[in-house]
Amino acid sequence: WMLLVNDLCRQVVETREMILKTSGLQQRDFISITDLCKVIEKFTFLKFLPDTQAVFNVGSGISFSVIEMARLIQQRTEKILGDEISIKHPKSRKNEKHEKFEYKTDKLKALGMVIGKDFWHLVKFIPTTIRFLLTTGALKLLNKKGR
Repeated sequence: WMLLVNDLCRQVVETREMILKTSGLQQRDFISITDLCKVIEKFTFLKFLPDTQAVFNVGSGISFSVIEMARLIQQRTEKILGDEISIKHPKSRKNEKHEKFEYKTDKLKALGMVIGKDFWHLVKFIPTTIRFLLTTGALKLLNKKGR
């Protein structure tokens, strides 16, 4: 899976641990697939776009580190599964730091689209994703396809 949150949830359900490929210090503007679908739906039904050549950044305008997101998933899934969830990641390189990742979402906001106001808007989607993976057989299908 290419989507970080979904992949981390899949790892938790399969192995009760998350393995990051990086130190986790990288900043990202996380949004849910549900929020992305709402934006696509809104654009589909707009009668006009102010500028048909315009680029619209889809995001909340708030960034968090990958490790912060992994810890949030860890906290939520430990409550759901009743198991301890570990996070493994490479150590950060000496003097490694990452700038705050931000981009403007003003064009979306001007069209009345606001995606999440803080980190916690994502919390509600983590249990839903975990329960989906546990109850639908989605993992078997993914494993058959070789992910």
